[in-house]
Amino acid sequence: MQTYTQEHTQPAINTPKPRQPRRSPDQWQMLIDQWQCSGLSMQAFCKANNLVYQSFCNWKVTAHSKPLFNKPRSRDTVHS
Repeated sequence: MQTYTQEHTQPAINTPKPRQPRRSPDQWQMLIDQWQCSGLSMQAFCKANNLVYQSFCNWKVTAHSKPLFNKPRSRDTVHS
């Protein structure tokens, strides 16, 4: 029979990782621009910048397929 001392503790409970901060579309666009200038692969850039690779891929596709990053905000629009 195995005896437990203070050295033997309960197994660590699987605690979730802290969530990454939410980024705005402008922040994602800036990260995409930085990646393009970096010369790194997407995976290496994400690792170096502590980004979730799949999120980066999703935003890259969104930035490429939708003009939401260059769309003027309503308060910037001049009404005649």
